[in-house]
Order: sequence, then C-alpha cells, then structure tokens
Amino acid sequence: MTTTAINTIEDLVRIMDNHPEWVEAMRVRLLSREVLELPQTMARLTETVDSFAASTNKRLDAIEVR
Repeated sequence: MTTTAINTIEDLVRIMDNHPEWVEAMRVRLLSREVLELPQTMARLTETVDSFAASTNKRLDAIEVR
C-alpha cells in the first residue's frame, strides 16, 4: 500500500477521481443517515403522491359524471 499525501483540496479531488471506490466511503462518513436515505424516501413519497393523485382524479371524474 502506498501512502498518498493530501495537502490541498485539489489533491483530494484528484485522488477521489483516481479511486472512485473511495467516494462511497467518504460519502458514508460525511453524510448523515437521513441524507443517505433521501433517494429511497423520495421514491416512496413519489409513489404515495402518484397513488393519491390517481385516487383523487378517479373521485373527481366520478363526481363530474354525477
């Protein structure tokens, strides 16, 4: 294992570019669990909103028919 000096932000960016597997390790250490879970949370929210909108549209269509 070689040692790499990180003296500037540019050094860190270059190293991360050269070692993409390090990006996930850094992400896990820098971001909270809540932020890491946002994609799944947004997917569930989208499904809920889509379902609610479809149900509401169906009810409004039934009201218009009456």
